[in-house]
Amino acid sequence: MRDLKTGKPMNMNFIVGSMTTYEGKPPSFDVLYVEPSTMLPIELETYAFDLNSANLNDTPAWNVHIDYRRDYDLADLSPASFYNLSERIHINNQTCQIYNTNSAVGGPGVPWDDG
Repeated sequence: MRDLKTGKPMNMNFIVGSMTTYEGKPPSFDVLYVEPSTMLPIELETYAFDLNSANLNDTPAWNVHIDYRRDYDLADLSPASFYNLSERIHINNQTCQIYNTNSAVGGPGVPWDDG
């Protein structure tokens, strides 16, 4: 979201993962780390259930599927950084493809691949 007067990014919204399954999409959840003194976000990760690993090893396997700062090369989690990311998604095909795959946590129909 941007300020109506200045146009500066001032806020953002997240649609987070779901523990329910969807065809080809593993259950997932997000973890947001905040700076205790300011309560500002400093890290955001999406964890996804790796069914193949769980079946092979007979134990649940939750892995970091998306690390926002690392995967999108964000300096921080400020509204300005996410605005710049949205611009990159719009103009850069590779960033757009990464976002599309990540937005569905590797699915639907996209095979699990930690690369």
